[in-house]
Amino acid sequence: MAGNSPAAALRGRRSFIAGCVVLILFSSVHTIPMFIGLFSEPTAPLEVEARRAMTAVAVDIGPIRSDWTKLNHLLSTSYSALLYFVAAVNLVALPAVIAHGRLRALAVVNMVFSAVLLGLSAVFMFPPPGVFALAAAVCFACAAAGAGASRS
Repeated sequence: MAGNSPAAALRGRRSFIAGCVVLILFSSVHTIPMFIGLFSEPTAPLEVEARRAMTAVAVDIGPIRSDWTKLNHLLSTSYSALLYFVAAVNLVALPAVIAHGRLRALAVVNMVFSAVLLGLSAVFMFPPPGVFALAAAVCFACAAAGAGASRS
């Protein structure tokens, strides 16, 4: 089938790489405020009070005792690491995926992943991650369409 050939996959290659770059940018932008929060103290009175309140609330996770501030940093760091990891695995696997004519399948999986991130951003009403997720989903959809196009 022409749609699954390595030549057809090459047509979606640039869009797929663009989607991976969007994921890397997404992760980097997501990481910056987390590091700013780690190495600086808030100055706005409401932020100071919120930090105190989050630090005061103990969270027991089995044998581990933490607080909401540390848990928030853990979740934020994990989210950023996941995005970096997905982009890295995609870029490392890309040559083999193209060689076997499976770029469309990988692009669809990444499109679904980005759509899930977009859905979570919508549910929690937080637009900035949604914008990155939408951009990545569009790039991966273009890659899937390009890789699935029949050769003329």
